Amino acid sequence: MRDISIRKRAELELRKREESIRAVLDKAAVVIYIKDLQGKYILINSEFEKLIHKSKEDVQGLTDYQLFPTKIAEAFRANDQKTLGTGIPLDIEETLFSEEGLRTYNSVKFPLYDADGLPYAVCGISTDITAVKEAEHRTHSTNALLRLFSRALSREEYCDLVLELLGEWSGCRCVGIRILDKYGNIPYECYQGFSKEFWESESKLSIKKDQCACIRVITGKSEPQDAPAMTPGKSFFVNNIPRFIDGLAEKEKIQFRGVCAQSGYLSVAVVPIRFLDKTVGAIHLADEREGRVPFKIVEFIELIAPLIGEAFYRYTMEKKLRQKYKGLQELSVHLHAAREEERKNIAREIHDELGQVLIALKIDLSLIHDKHADHKPIADKTESMLQSIDATIKAVKRMCTDLRPSGLDDFGLVAAIEWQATAFQQRTGIQCTVNTEPKDIELDKDRSIVIFRIFQEALTNILKHANATRVTAHLLLADDSIILEVMDNGIGIKNKELSRPQSFGLIGMRERVHPWGGKVTITGSKKRGSVVNVVIPLDANR
Repeated sequence: MRDISIRKRAELELRKREESIRAVLDKAAVVIYIKDLQGKYILINSEFEKLIHKSKEDVQGLTDYQLFPTKIAEAFRANDQKTLGTGIPLDIEETLFSEEGLRTYNSVKFPLYDADGLPYAVCGISTDITAVKEAEHRTHSTNALLRLFSRALSREEYCDLVLELLGEWSGCRCVGIRILDKYGNIPYECYQGFSKEFWESESKLSIKKDQCACIRVITGKSEPQDAPAMTPGKSFFVNNIPRFIDGLAEKEKIQFRGVCAQSGYLSVAVVPIRFLDKTVGAIHLADEREGRVPFKIVEFIELIAPLIGEAFYRYTMEKKLRQKYKGLQELSVHLHAAREEERKNIAREIHDELGQVLIALKIDLSLIHDKHADHKPIADKTESMLQSIDATIKAVKRMCTDLRPSGLDDFGLVAAIEWQATAFQQRTGIQCTVNTEPKDIELDKDRSIVIFRIFQEALTNILKHANATRVTAHLLLADDSIILEVMDNGIGIKNKELSRPQSFGLIGMRERVHPWGGKVTITGSKKRGSVVNVVIPLDANR
């Protein structure tokens, strides 16, 4: 009797301990379970019950294969066997399937041993980290978009990479980005997965004349029948669109074109792309499978859509700026060409008209001088006048040459540069040397004019500002480019002067080389002079 009493007290004590342990387990805010060696559940806590919506009694004796989809059950069983095989606790991420969908848990699994030291069960403690993983995913995805945004990509490259990301994040087979144009049309900027026929049909939609969910998402003017499929962020999403349309009244069906349903898509979502509170387009998701656009996916894409909107706004602005810049470049080229043509015409007119008049005047005056050589007052006066005419003729010739050196048209760039250097040295007393490599450089007329005018501008700046005694110029062909380098031994250009684009004629120089993709740089240092470097590619076309 005493032994029975002791045994009963021991059993009672054991039951109390078990109840205490169960009470502790049930209060824990984590999923706790114990499975035997065959994978059958021995014990679960209340948190596990909430997850699968089954009681402890209903789960006891069941396996993962009877509670979860096969792939998830197989993963659980493999992890259990790994823990039993190694005897080492296993810390791993696992996916559990609940009525709310897939959830991610951080699970710690470890074997339980009997009195003989043999494993008889596996215990698991799982913490729900779904929210953390979703936050990490959103941060990672946002950073991925920002990295794309910061890279120097073309609009087409950016769009294609965003499509890949959207397809990866959503799991949808068909993804498109529609951008509202100035005519009210919403063509696809880019897309993947859609058939050519579908793309052609949808790209013709206009917010001015068509009726469709896509139109109402972009205009922000939803209809009452859209309400069940609208998110608080004004996106449209349906996970079985034929069923959704069948549930509408006949007059309500008119508001839907039904092309998505006719094309076999069950899951469809349209997310507005906004920038500065203005809708600029939409992201279109579609899939032949049901349930591919759950609210969480749509909500997430709503979150990142403004980043895409900002990127497209930037690309649009850059395109407009490029167009304006191209127009300014073309205007600059036209003005330079017109100026050169005007200089050429003025030089010709001065040479032909004024030059001929001066020569005729000199001939007539020479005749008078010779006729009255014996009359000293007249001879002296005519001699003085002839000298003035000679000086005027020389000045006219110099003006004509400055306006348009005949050597540039007749003998080429090298001869014109050498002549300009010689004339500069004679006029200013500043030593000017020109080196060319190769000696005979043949260049087209337009580039020759650019190089010559920049050389003239460089010499003018040296005379005005450098206080130099020596100038050295190098003209050479290298790496499919024509290079002009002009160096002086003057006081050197100052940094503050370099920061002012109008200094030293930089604007004019850079405007001249831009049409050919050329570059002008000016460097200098105190007491070491300045260097003007000009590089113009020979294979670039205006």
